[in-house]
Amino acid sequence: MNALRHKFRMPPKSRGVDSQLLGVGAIRLHEQIRGIATRQSRFQLNTGASIPAIGFGTFQDPDAQEDAVSRALKAGLRLIDTARVYDVEKQVGKGIKRSGIHREEIFLGTKLWCNSFHPEDVEKALDESLTDLDTSYVDLLMMHYPCTFARGDDRFPRDSNGKMILGETTFVDTWKAMEKLLETGKTKAIGVSNFSKGELERLIEECSVVSIDED
Repeated sequence: MNALRHKFRMPPKSRGVDSQLLGVGAIRLHEQIRGIATRQSRFQLNTGASIPAIGFGTFQDPDAQEDAVSRALKAGLRLIDTARVYDVEKQVGKGIKRSGIHREEIFLGTKLWCNSFHPEDVEKALDESLTDLDTSYVDLLMMHYPCTFARGDDRFPRDSNGKMILGETTFVDTWKAMEKLLETGKTKAIGVSNFSKGELERLIEECSVVSIDED
């Protein structure tokens, strides 16, 4: 996606861009995305489900997400990646509805943020994401980072000296709580993001469900 975006980058307004030329560029970009989406490979998960090799990320620019997600799905992409901390889950949910693509055809993943890593907070955090995404389940729930912050509404809790306040639990505790969510049907698979090799090995040694890793 980054390569395609770079190739058809809009020139500065000062150059007097021809709107018809931009329209042709947009059509070509759409055609390239559709071609990639229809040819894309998929990876088999240990749950038996498959995940598209190419997806659409939703970080930043909340006002653009509804339209962007809808267009991405209409162009043929079927993997949508989002996160609680992005503050775009409501827009992502609206974009999915707007696209007209059946929910069952979409692989939707979101991520828990670090202030919700206490085992007692994990399911509540997922429920909040499901409400905003306007769906009864996600296909993949991930831990965003392998660090826990203090519990509460503050996503970046700091002390009076500006130092981050860490939580008392470990990512292993969080993972074990996520494993239990598989039984509820609220998520079809669980995984991690931004984990090191050593951290992944620790999960494998101490937990029962092998993780999906998004680097």
